[in-house]
Amino acid sequence: MAPLRGLSRRGFLGAGAVGVGLLGAAAGWLWFGGQTGYRKRLAGAVPTTLSVRELATLEALADAMITAAPGAPTAAQAMVARRLDRELAFHHGGKLVSDIKASLALMEFLPVIEMKGARFTELSSADAARFLESCGRSSWSLARLSYAGIKFALMFFYYSDDRTWRSIGYAGPMVPEKPYEGGNRIANLASAAGGQARGG
Repeated sequence: MAPLRGLSRRGFLGAGAVGVGLLGAAAGWLWFGGQTGYRKRLAGAVPTTLSVRELATLEALADAMITAAPGAPTAAQAMVARRLDRELAFHHGGKLVSDIKASLALMEFLPVIEMKGARFTELSSADAARFLESCGRSSWSLARLSYAGIKFALMFFYYSDDRTWRSIGYAGPMVPEKPYEGGNRIANLASAAGGQARGG
């Protein structure tokens, strides 16, 4: 995926190693309780690159950031978070991976830091929407960049699903698709999801 390779080269957060390290330390400090809630959200899905907590957070963010148009799939049906997780495996633990992991830690625990009462994955739909809106206009650059970067990546994968194209007036590519088995297409994840998804 060329756009994500571009992000990998120039950095996802635009922050130095110190800032990313601080986010990781904050996530470790704020870790409390087991992973039961995260595993329940994933419903048996096994992460490829992210941790269980990170993938569960990414799925919660996808659900909150993506509103499906009539006739289009939801974020869950398009397997957006899982396809992004699979894509990260191709970046071999580089800066894109570390930046997304740091961003996910920030987005999950920032509501607690801001004393909003719960981690992002535990917020109601209305509270999650308000929190994301505040991140989008935050004066803190890391919050703003984390929000924008994750949203870009999720939208990139969402609108690569051909079931979304009609909602944006896109007729599809002019050349036939050339899929390969190791890619992040929905068809490559279908077996793990009981075969209910199709290509995209």
